[in-house]
Amino acid sequence: MVSGYTDEHLQRLVRQYRKRSFVNAELWAGKVVRAVRANTTRLIDDEPLSRSPDWPWNRSTPASTGTGR
Repeated sequence: MVSGYTDEHLQRLVRQYRKRSFVNAELWAGKVVRAVRANTTRLIDDEPLSRSPDWPWNRSTPASTGTGR
């Protein structure tokens, strides 16, 4: 989010921001978004996943909650 002191200041900041180079994280995020958007009509078959020992319902022990406690 960008904010300016006045409308003119904000427009100047927007112009400067649009001219800057992208950082690698932004380029990577753009690739991911385009790939997801291009494949939203494909359905994922959960059946092969459900046969995996890593599938949550096939685990003999509960998955970690990730709280680190």
